[in-house]
Amino acid sequence: MKKNLLFGRLCATLAIAACALSVNAQSLKLESNSGFGLVPATMTANGKARITAVADDGLHIYNTNFIQEKVVSDERGEYVSGYRSETAEVSVTGAKVSKFAVQDFRAQINGEEVSASTLEEARDKVANLYEEMGDDDAVEIFNIEGHSFIYAYSNYEWSYSNSFFMYDLFGKQYPGGSTYGGGSLYVLGDDGYLHYATISYDPVYDASGAVWTVKENNVYTNSEKVTKDIRYKNADTGAAGEDLEICFTQTLFNSDDKWEYIVEKRDGGTLEYASGYSVEQTGLPGGKVLLRRSVQVTTPVTGLKIYSDDGAVVATISADYVSTPESYAAYMSVRGIWRIDGKHYLEVEKDIYNVTGNAKYIYALYLLGEGTSGARMVLEYEAEAEQDNTIYDLSGRRLSEKPASGYYIQGGKTYLAK
Repeated sequence: MKKNLLFGRLCATLAIAACALSVNAQSLKLESNSGFGLVPATMTANGKARITAVADDGLHIYNTNFIQEKVVSDERGEYVSGYRSETAEVSVTGAKVSKFAVQDFRAQINGEEVSASTLEEARDKVANLYEEMGDDDAVEIFNIEGHSFIYAYSNYEWSYSNSFFMYDLFGKQYPGGSTYGGGSLYVLGDDGYLHYATISYDPVYDASGAVWTVKENNVYTNSEKVTKDIRYKNADTGAAGEDLEICFTQTLFNSDDKWEYIVEKRDGGTLEYASGYSVEQTGLPGGKVLLRRSVQVTTPVTGLKIYSDDGAVVATISADYVSTPESYAAYMSVRGIWRIDGKHYLEVEKDIYNVTGNAKYIYALYLLGEGTSGARMVLEYEAEAEQDNTIYDLSGRRLSEKPASGYYIQGGKTYLAK
């Protein structure tokens, strides 16, 4: 959705609106790519709907006659994200497995799936199949850091440097197991068949006294943005047009006539951690290598802040997560706003990243209007737990079955029982 295109469409709409001074915002057709949003009447101080649009200078608010009432910048504070690459001359002493992955599907060698009761039996079968194919490959069993596997690689001196990790330093100690230039790696699965696997390593090194030099810098400064297109559902009225996407309110967090908006806050300082290593050059004096590392740089999310259009903070919502260099909250977004039985709830997603590369997706429900922070968490669970299909009500209580009526949460989605 390009801002200049939206702004051009907005100007054209304003020209049309000059001839049509009476426009019913509730009946206005708001297409998902139109660039317009609608603040429903229940979210405004005077009970009249408002129209919003995105333009280059910020977020615009119009009345139903398309007369501009307010412009609010869509940017707040700044934060950093990205990575930089650094190099240093260090002594490498070995390698450590950084990833060992086994495929779900079975391996096929010369068109045949291989079954066996032991890894030794499987190795013999693999060697026979390679011999039938006319390949003079070496087929060996390796045991590295608790991982036992079969490795088949071309038995030619010129191919060793591609088949083994850092062959020029460690020889045939660390099988590469890559699809490019390396051999084929097999694991005997619980089903008694061989499966394909891959393995990768990080060098173990002695960096005492090493001086790291920045080689490539990809750390950028970003601006915190107003959260846009939040789904709003008013279950109390059920009125047509109340299942909307909004970014402004006047009555959700307090009762004055100032416009409020939600901003993801990243005011917890900067975290840095080395996420990966690779050897750029070997054969340096003293047996050293030129090691390259990637350093991730990020400002973690600490929560959400709700601003008034005069810049004052009217409420805060904590991410309820302590960020460390090993694990941090990377994103916190509002999935929706729900009005049920006169109460409003924020449905929030928190994405947690860590140095292993595995992300956790945590969903939470906040009841607004309670406590000094302006919100109280009533339910939180991880996305991985969604598959158990546990049913919750909006107070976070587990239900034994779906309710006969009203809203409930199951598998990370909110449903209405009728």
